[in-house]
Amino acid sequence: MSFDDEFESINEASQAEYDLSPESKLARKQYLPLDESTVYDRDLASFTEEQKIKAIERYKLISFVAKQILGGWTPKNINPLIDKYSPQLSIKRPSYKTVIRWYKSFFEHDGNIVSLIDHNHKKGNRTKRTIEDETYFIEATERFLDARRPSYSQAYQFYCDRIEIENSTIISGKIAKVSYQAFKERLKKLPPYEVALKRFGKNYANKLFNYYQSSVSTTRILERVEIDHTPLDLILLDDDLLIPLGRAYLTLL
Repeated sequence: MSFDDEFESINEASQAEYDLSPESKLARKQYLPLDESTVYDRDLASFTEEQKIKAIERYKLISFVAKQILGGWTPKNINPLIDKYSPQLSIKRPSYKTVIRWYKSFFEHDGNIVSLIDHNHKKGNRTKRTIEDETYFIEATERFLDARRPSYSQAYQFYCDRIEIENSTIISGKIAKVSYQAFKERLKKLPPYEVALKRFGKNYANKLFNYYQSSVSTTRILERVEIDHTPLDLILLDDDLLIPLGRAYLTLL
């Protein structure tokens, strides 16, 4: 049976009942076909290793809850499942509300695991800043993302110059500048794919993050896979003669 047949084998009569369970909803999420004329959303490979690990851990947790839950997604039903799965988690135990939010986001984004990415990289300094301060930082960021590819120091100099010009017209309550190191660290937290896209162009960014849009377009999980064969340190024996038959191979898809 092909992957297409597997997803199309459920008849219409049982479809409504099948889709009632959260597990079924997760299993039947469909991916939109690729359109080579558009710029696609980022995939998992374009995020940091830490973000990828967290997203995968979240996906495993909501999948476990969806398979095991009986009844509605209530604290009474969800918390025991979270506790049961927690020893396997490499992340902090989430609350039941957080798990529901992850599941809802994953479902609303057509089963795209990127919806489970931790976006803490978008958070800046938590101290209160004025609108003017952020305005000049945004201008400097846009300058940094220019196709002329200015350096960090050039972008910071532009940022300082803009604030100096503005402060020259202010008598009191002058705008404070962040340090060069703080400015640089904030730029480094920008999404890497978006930075490459703006500074070097679409082709370079896609190549850098392995966006091979010329390959066969897929619409389902595991519709297209890579295969690997690995010999194991195990010797197989004949059931009747008990003679060695050779090493076993593990095939992974």
